[in-house]
Amino acid sequence: GVVPPYVGQMAQQFATEMGDPSPTSVTAVLTTRGAAQKLDGEGVDEPQTPVWFVEMAGSFVDKHAFLQIGAPFPRGTSVDFTIDTKTRESLDLGVSDRPPDLSQLGTVYTVPTL
Repeated sequence: GVVPPYVGQMAQQFATEMGDPSPTSVTAVLTTRGAAQKLDGEGVDEPQTPVWFVEMAGSFVDKHAFLQIGAPFPRGTSVDFTIDTKTRESLDLGVSDRPPDLSQLGTVYTVPTL
């Protein structure tokens, strides 16, 4: 496959941690961190870093989010995150009900999970 195994493993880990170990779909595009953050409407850090930008559909709750005391955990039907292709570390993660259109950034691949 085109998508390296670590991408599927990380997707599976995040999906399980967020309460949906069997997401409806997992897709990814090879892009830069800057392009991914721009599509997500965020500020840009390390814009040239090559990343896998991954989107999962399902029912998710982010219990690891940094929140103010008493704020509810973010929940949604879409989780997207970036993985540095060199270090294989997750850089950015978001939960929402509005999945990003990965096709704006290049060829979209289906990510095999466990």
